[in-house]
Amino acid sequence: MKKLDLKDCKYGRLLVTNEAPNVNGRTAWECICDCGKKIVVTTHSLRSGHTKSCGCLAKETASKNYTTHGAGYEPWIAQWRAMVRRTTNPKDVAYEHYKSRGISIEPDFIVDPWSFYKEIGEYPGGDYTIERIDNNKGYIRGNIKWATQAENNMNKSLYKNNKSGTSGILWDKKRQQWKVDKRHNKKRYYGGRYDDLKDAEKALNSILEEIGLGD
Repeated sequence: MKKLDLKDCKYGRLLVTNEAPNVNGRTAWECICDCGKKIVVTTHSLRSGHTKSCGCLAKETASKNYTTHGAGYEPWIAQWRAMVRRTTNPKDVAYEHYKSRGISIEPDFIVDPWSFYKEIGEYPGGDYTIERIDNNKGYIRGNIKWATQAENNMNKSLYKNNKSGTSGILWDKKRQQWKVDKRHNKKRYYGGRYDDLKDAEKALNSILEEIGLGD
């Protein structure tokens, strides 16, 4: 079978410029986004329409919809925003961790929080958070539910066998906890230890905001 040549093809905002080294065994391509940023994308992601920009399109769309979707005062909206941010915004402290694991999000969840809410169901309140039923899959239909923090902790087995993928968060094997330890400009900022990675990410985000590296 003749190998596909996508050079000079346009997918959304992405123009394919050259073939790149394979990504997880899949053929990949160097692309340049309309915004000027370069990105490497697999053939599948390009042709399926899963990736249409370097991330700027989703960010712009999400930013616009934060104020136009009519859900700004719903008690679950902060969790929806955090979900969108960590899967689409390269500036978010957790973005690289989710990107490296291939954790995706339904496109309409990004632009319409009510579509997400219709899928996940009524928010129970309290300490309930968004959980992926299969930790290896993304925020997609059939794979999200509301879960307590304790339930979320039980579903994090993958984390115990992997690094966080985020600078400033380390796995303390001896204590079996995530340690927040950020170094910047020759200074050390210690944020504590946590059983759950999400709590460690929140602590690191607070440190980054404090030292001017946050969003």
